[in-house]
Amino acid sequence: MLPTPENILQARKAIEMTQEAAGQVLGKGNREWRRWESGDTAMTEQAFELFLLKTNQHPTLQLTERDARA
Repeated sequence: MLPTPENILQARKAIEMTQEAAGQVLGKGNREWRRWESGDTAMTEQAFELFLLKTNQHPTLQLTERDARA
């Protein structure tokens, strides 16, 4: 299910991040992030999940550092 603009806004505000910083997490600019929050364009489920993972907000998963020797 696609995240709603409200889901996107709440995820960003939960970690007190600017739109510009949030966009940078996904390699996007603040213009694209504003479009997602306003509902002008839809953020994909995958992009939202990646944002949640990278900002440690995912409800069931978390990223861990891989051993560089592996």
